Formats: sequence, structure tokens, C-alpha cells
Amino acid sequence: MIAKLPLLISLAVITSACSDGTAPGSVDAAAPIAFTVRAPHPDSMPLYLVQPDGSNLRRILDGAGTRYGVTWAPDRNRLAYVFSRSGKVNESELRIVNADGTGDHAILGPGTYSNPAWAPGGSRILFTEQVAGGMLQLETVAPDGSGRAPLGTRVADDQDPAWAPDGRSVAFVSNCRGEPPCDPAVADLWVMNADGSNPRQLTFGTGIDDDAGAPTWSPDGKWIAFQMHRDQATNIYRIRPTGDSLQQLTSGDASVSRLWPSYSPDGSALLFTRWEGYDSVNTPLFIASPDGSDPRPLGLTVGEPVGATWAR
Repeated sequence: MIAKLPLLISLAVITSACSDGTAPGSVDAAAPIAFTVRAPHPDSMPLYLVQPDGSNLRRILDGAGTRYGVTWAPDRNRLAYVFSRSGKVNESELRIVNADGTGDHAILGPGTYSNPAWAPGGSRILFTEQVAGGMLQLETVAPDGSGRAPLGTRVADDQDPAWAPDGRSVAFVSNCRGEPPCDPAVADLWVMNADGSNPRQLTFGTGIDDDAGAPTWSPDGKWIAFQMHRDQATNIYRIRPTGDSLQQLTSGDASVSRLWPSYSPDGSALLFTRWEGYDSVNTPLFIASPDGSDPRPLGLTVGEPVGATWAR
């Protein structure tokens, strides 16, 4: 799902380095990247880690069932993710595992969870839950599974949450612009306070055009990168948390989607996935400068990486 901006917001397609353009080769080599792999085994999505230079690829979780929505703890020692057992299409668990693959355990389940996001302070995990009537609701829980609660009082189809680096705001995607019923044909980017108050709409989609998804904050909190479907292509964009300065960061063949942006811990690089469709044997991960220039592949050949995310 992805969102159209008012005419007063300018769109700049980035074709060369901006003032914040930094060569992606300068990234923190110690910060690993986590992702799950959908193919060639669709009923078993293992969890992998790899270094930003493509080295030290290791599989830390395997076996039957699908794993997705990986998010790092701020200490880089643990990851949270969603797990669905084989044959349980509409039932999932929210789980935590150590970065070495040990200690894998459920903190919530069974339910219908997605999109976990670990808070910068480490004390809460934000996630999406499908509630009565099929609505999607943002909720938080402590890493030990206690203190589960809705985020604010908003009744809307909200998903894809992402914490601001200072923990004071949350970016998310919604197809509700007012009271339900919502419009499943749109998906707009929003920002609200960390307690769920003061929601502000940043993008304004019309049908499938400008559908937004997968927001992520730059480490300095000045940008929100996200994927958006526009002009029959899905690319990576960024926008200010105030809703201005929309910029397109990637471009190319419209049959190829560019998905799941994730910033390096120091903000000097941007990770994304170049996806050619479900029949693709190997889907490359790319690392580019934060303005989208100088993209280079990691050179992995493990299938279809899904939801790749950089440790913070």
C-alpha cells in the first residue's frame, strides 16, 4: 500500500547528489542488516543477517513457517518479528530472538499481527493488530509481553508504524482520513505524537496512484523515506515530517519495484530492495547515498529478501 500530495508541495526527482549526498561506502560496517527470504521456499521464510559490504551472511532462524516484519532492538542484540505457522494463514505470533539466533520465543500470540517497530529507548514495541470488524489498529507492548495497549484512541485502518529517532513521533500509513468506513483503495502517509495524539496527514493519494508504504526515519529526524506507487511504478521517496519537500530518490524500469527503505545508523546511506516480481529467483538489495544516488548491489544470491532493515 502506498499516497498524492497537494499541489503546493513540490516534487523534486533526484538525479544527482544533493547537499547531503554521501558516498555509501562510508557506512558503519559493524551495523548488520536483517531480512527474511521468501523464495525458493515459500512455506519457510528464514531470517538472515549480513554486513553492509555483503560479507558474513548468516541464517539465524529457519524451519517451517513464515517470518516477516523484522525490527532491531536499539542495543542490536535482539530482533522482533512476526511468525505465522504453516497452515495458519490468518494467525500469527509476535516473537523476539537474539541476534545470534538463540532465545527465540513468542511475546504475543495467537493473533493477527504485523509491522513491529522497536522504540528507540527499547522499552516498547509498536505493532499493527487486526481487531474486531477487520480494522487495523496500532498497539504497543513491552518486550516481555506485558503492558499491551492501543496507541491512543484513533479508530482507523493504521499500519506500517515507524518511530522517530527521538521517540516523540510515529510515522504510519492509513487508508482512513476521517471516521470509518475507510477506503481500502488509498494508503496515505501520516505522522502523530508518540501517545497517539495529533495525527497529521502528509500525503494524499487518489486510488492506487500515490499509495504509500514502509516509512522509515532518517537518524537526524529530518526526513521520512517511504515507498510510493506513482505513474505505474513503485519507487523510494522522502518527505519532511512537516509534509513538505517531497523528493523521488529512485527511478528506472517501471516493471521493477523499489521497496522497504532503511537508513544506515549514521544516516550516510539508504538501503532498499529491487523487486522484479514473485517469479524472480534472486532479488538484489541495494545501498545508495541518502539522496538515492550511487546505488550499488550487495551481491547476495539467497532468493527474495523481504523487509530488509538496518540495525540502528
